[in-house]
Amino acid sequence: MLNDMVEVAVSDRCERLRQRLSMTQSEFATILGVSQAAVSQFESGARSPGGRTAAFYDRLETAIESDVVAESVDGRLTTLPAHSWTRVIQADDVSVISLPTRLDWSPRQASGWDFSDEVHRRELYRIVLDVGDALDIQVFIEPDELVQWSAELVVARRMRPALARLIERLAAVPSDA
Repeated sequence: MLNDMVEVAVSDRCERLRQRLSMTQSEFATILGVSQAAVSQFESGARSPGGRTAAFYDRLETAIESDVVAESVDGRLTTLPAHSWTRVIQADDVSVISLPTRLDWSPRQASGWDFSDEVHRRELYRIVLDVGDALDIQVFIEPDELVQWSAELVVARRMRPALARLIERLAAVPSDA
């Protein structure tokens, strides 16, 4: 009985976290580095995430609960991280990812983004910064790389002031914090 309650809690958590990102099971599976069937099993309680997958869920939950700053960008409200973060997706966990359709509605990389390729990561960062929110930034973007690349990143003009404020907040924090 208690095991059943634990499995329901784990499965509810898995589904809630995926839905918070507004991702399909298939999209979520690509950033987890597992199959869509595995995500379905996590959410149905047939299987529990372990190891690096459980750690991913923990990092995602931390990102969801973190502080954000509301920014008005061209009259549209968006959110950005209030402080430095640990990227939810770890480079060692996944090699190729696909952005969810809500971020990349006309996918430029049909085969996915090679997360180990700097050129791909820079373009992925640009897309996420242009249309994502604080949670998307924390999932896909490494803060130290963002600071390092900020001068060369080509983002929408409307996003530049908000991005500059984010970079100021990140630069004010030592990278090991």
